Amino acid sequence: MVPPTLEVLRGPEGGELELPLRLFWSGPTDAPARFNLDARYDAIAAYQAVLGQARNPADLMRYLNARLLERLWPSLRLPAALRQAWEDAHPALCAVPAGV
Repeated sequence: MVPPTLEVLRGPEGGELELPLRLFWSGPTDAPARFNLDARYDAIAAYQAVLGQARNPADLMRYLNARLLERLWPSLRLPAALRQAWEDAHPALCAVPAGV
């Protein structure tokens, strides 16, 4: 599932992001997972989880931010088919230099 435009991704660009269990299961607790989007490692983990587990467009729009996605894109470890689908729909992602 890929949105038609990145502009619909209006999730937080920084601060704390809380993901429900359906997007990130973090162990035997029922507590949602929390990620600090200002910490690159946390942001990457959160975005990999959302991209891999989202099953509806609302999750993408709520939890992803277009600018942050573009910055993280080169560092995200994604299944090849998922990465290709996003890059086919949004070629600008391919042009983002690594480490930005």
